[in-house]
Amino acid sequence: MASAFFWGNKKTITYERKRALKKIKEFMIKCDFTLSPNLILDVRCENINDLLLHEKVDTHRVNSLKDYLETLDQIIIPSIIVDKKTNLVIDGHHRVSVFKYLKIPKILVTKVDYLSSNIKLISSIKNLVKEEIIELALSSTLVPQKSTKHYIQDYNNKRWGPITLASKLWIIQNPSTS
Repeated sequence: MASAFFWGNKKTITYERKRALKKIKEFMIKCDFTLSPNLILDVRCENINDLLLHEKVDTHRVNSLKDYLETLDQIIIPSIIVDKKTNLVIDGHHRVSVFKYLKIPKILVTKVDYLSSNIKLISSIKNLVKEEIIELALSSTLVPQKSTKHYIQDYNNKRWGPITLASKLWIIQNPSTS
């Protein structure tokens, strides 16, 4: 069961982050979801401008999500999955784009070890590897939309979507309805 993240003071955020990491580890022990214990490293608020996109987004999809979210007083959404070292967005490009438009300065991220053998890449770009995605993103070169797909492979060779790693839901007050 995911819990809700409420904006709070620094003490609350630190407590929530420690609690989230503990719950993630407990979940991984209880479930048939055997991964490296160092795959999920942190859950924290990050400045949205510090996140590194690697893929173009579908503007129609971004606009549809933006239009929908603008009708809500509160937005409840999963954390964005990012690499621990570079803040490369692994899952959540469209959500990040919408939050930039809504001028939401900080968003909740789940930091993972992108280079872990548990995180797999499928790409329509021949021979593209994770290290190249990082290099392209660092040089502000975006690959075509939906040309990369990531999944998590556990030690039992089961595949899981990256959203599986989103350890928290978070709630924000929509600035456009405040």
